[in-house]
Formats: sequence, structure tokens, C-alpha cells
Amino acid sequence: MVLTITSGCGSPTAPEHDLDGDATVEASYDSATDPEFVDTNPTRFALQPDGRLTAFVRITSSQKVPRIGSIFTVADGTFVSSAIEASEPTDTAAVYKLTTETLPRDVGLVSVYFLHPPSSPLTATPVVAVPLRIGTHFNTSKCQPSNGRARFVLVHVREANPELTHCSLARELPGTRALDTSAGAWQNAIPLKRSLQDESASELSGEVFIDG
Repeated sequence: MVLTITSGCGSPTAPEHDLDGDATVEASYDSATDPEFVDTNPTRFALQPDGRLTAFVRITSSQKVPRIGSIFTVADGTFVSSAIEASEPTDTAAVYKLTTETLPRDVGLVSVYFLHPPSSPLTATPVVAVPLRIGTHFNTSKCQPSNGRARFVLVHVREANPELTHCSLARELPGTRALDTSAGAWQNAIPLKRSLQDESASELSGEVFIDG
């Protein structure tokens, strides 16, 4: 079997294998403000009057929808509670509706993390981060500062306790990419370069590295 990792300009993509073990199946993760996905992967989401965010994420696959182990949301590097509803999936598509708790008005980026279980054939992409842009810039006020000018936000995750997710600023990327997250400790490195609206969704998905 062959595993490859690809990223489109619109949304993160990840490969999965079909049942015969020979072909590679590409799964894509798209976001929208409405369940019909009229405006796919918008450059900006708006908060509701009460400060909550409602968004939809659609997973589509060329053959079968990948298995999901767990889902949680993070706003500017810290965990936020969300109500997540899954629609009845088809063989090749599934839609998730998420509604967050009330968010600060200066929130910049919400990331929805989809974790694939160890039994999933998506061993090369154990974590998929779907970025939802709200503000113009990542709000780093709750992140541990770095020495010198920061170029990345590192979102530190412990899968056993996602509510303890926190962030730090870094000048360089960590050393080892996490193709295996079975230890349950990893960090999502997100670039700090321009306005969030100027970054593609695939860039804001960042990269996953071993933490600790």
C-alpha cells in the first residue's frame, strides 16, 4: 500500500486506502457557514450576536469517508467547548456542524482538530486541522512569548486532556514531524506571516510535530 500526503489550495487533504489495498483514496476537509456549502472555505467567519461560532465541516472522499477518532476545537491556541453534531453520512461524504461556546470579540483563528484512530489507514496524517478564520490576525495574547520575533504559533495538545491545550510563540519550527501521534502529545505549528485572510486554508492548517 502507498500513503502520500497532499494539500490543496482550499482545504487540507489526506489519503486513505481502498479495500483492495492498491489504490490511494484522497479525503478532503472543507468548511462553510451553511449546511449547503454555498460558500466553501470562506476567508472569514462571523460570530453570532451572542459571541458563538457556528460552522460546518464536510469530509468528502473519492471512495469512503475516513474514520474519525475524536474532534475538538481550539481558539487562538486554547481549548474551547463546542457542541458537535454529525449528519447521517453517505459512503463518500459526512458533514459536521459545530457551535462553540461564546468567544472573545478579538478572536482570530479557530481550528477544528480531527483525530484519526490508530486503526485508521490514514497513518501518515493522524491529525487534520481545519482552520476557521474570524479575525484578521491570530490573537497571541494567551501564548507564551518567545525570545525575539516569533514566526510560528505552537499549539500544544495532550489528547488525553484536550482542555489543557495551550500555545507558545516560536522563532523556528520544532525538530521532528509527527507522523506517529500514538503517544498523544503533539504540537500544531501555524505560521505567523500576514493577515489571516491572506493565508490559504492549507497554510493555516499548519504542520504537526512531536511535543516533548
